[in-house]
Amino acid sequence: MKFHRTAFPPHIKIYLMGWIVYFIGYFGRYNYSASMIAIGQAEGFQKSELGLIASIVFLTYGFGQLLSGWLGDRLNPKVMICIGTIGLTLSNVLMGLSRSLFQMQLIWGMNGLFSAMIWAPMIRLLTACMPKEQLKKAVLSFSYATSFGQTGTYLLSSYLVSHFSWRMAFLVPAALCFLSTLGWVVISFTAKTTDPVQPVVQDKPSVNNVIQNQKEKMKFRSVYLFSGLPLILLSILFMGMLKDGIVTWVPQMITDQFHTDAGLSIFLSSILPLVNSLSVWIVTRVSRKHESDDMRNATVIFLGAAVAMLVLIFTQTIHPLLSILLFSIISTFITGANAILISYVPLHFTSSGRTSTIAGITNAFTYLGSALSGWGFGWLATAHGWNIVNWLLLILCLAGCVICLAARPFWNRFVQKASE
Repeated sequence: MKFHRTAFPPHIKIYLMGWIVYFIGYFGRYNYSASMIAIGQAEGFQKSELGLIASIVFLTYGFGQLLSGWLGDRLNPKVMICIGTIGLTLSNVLMGLSRSLFQMQLIWGMNGLFSAMIWAPMIRLLTACMPKEQLKKAVLSFSYATSFGQTGTYLLSSYLVSHFSWRMAFLVPAALCFLSTLGWVVISFTAKTTDPVQPVVQDKPSVNNVIQNQKEKMKFRSVYLFSGLPLILLSILFMGMLKDGIVTWVPQMITDQFHTDAGLSIFLSSILPLVNSLSVWIVTRVSRKHESDDMRNATVIFLGAAVAMLVLIFTQTIHPLLSILLFSIISTFITGANAILISYVPLHFTSSGRTSTIAGITNAFTYLGSALSGWGFGWLATAHGWNIVNWLLLILCLAGCVICLAARPFWNRFVQKASE
């Protein structure tokens, strides 16, 4: 009797390997946030100095998103992702060997640029090879990669800084990133898929072609305004401040308020991203019967985060586990808003051939917010205490509600036009 192996279709191979690459990428990017307390204690850095490094990587990541988003619509996204994973490997090796604050700033800034070469090209690649009926679910499932990747990063970093040193928290992820690079090369370049790269410039452009290109650019600019994208980008900015501000500073906040050990604070903070995996369920639940009403769904999710934040403000000194639990709930809601604003919004620009560009722009605004929170929250906590930071987080949640609600009529009109 002969048995026939059931091979995965090429688009499934790309999706699964892409998910793994994105998952492991968090070990090579969020390990700084996870080990920041241990670095400060070992090297004697101040919170503002540690926060500056976090801000630098968020800034370079945001700028890199703009660049990689634009390139992702023009170059081979498989190659771009490969370069990104190689860069993650090298930057983590160098970070583990660094000897000064300046070296750490420079190296981790490079890490942000290389990390940015993964998401936007990945969205472009999935849009090109995934069947339309599976695309939205496939993109949403990357939220699990985010949650599990962050959880794994915090657990691994907690173990490494407790039993070895903070440098091992970079050298071990470097090895993981190297393995993911090998896997991506083997799987993605052997899977036969349609080349998603479309030529944007003809060899011999005529005067009519130049005029047509100018008209298309003007039309695309008007689409930005017509869709309400400027308002959406503002809500994404605030969402980025919330998402990475919480992930970056909760371990330090717990240590300062409850005087816990650095390793224990990092370990407890691993609960945040683990609970964040429920964000997919929240998005699915909120979107039920309102699947195409993205801004309405984002408004509801921001409101849920605001309610949980208000409870935290009045219970923040009771027990570290209670604070971690409430921050986990808040972070889960924010991750849900991230899934809608970062993953769903770019998909509606497929017809204009700008999926990767929009994915890059939206992610850039996310990490502009992350950069503001990286340095800003650390400075604010040093100057005025963590209670002020928590009130600011509440204000950002409420601002997200208001802005998404204001963008709703523009976005719904745009989605309807795009579907037609």
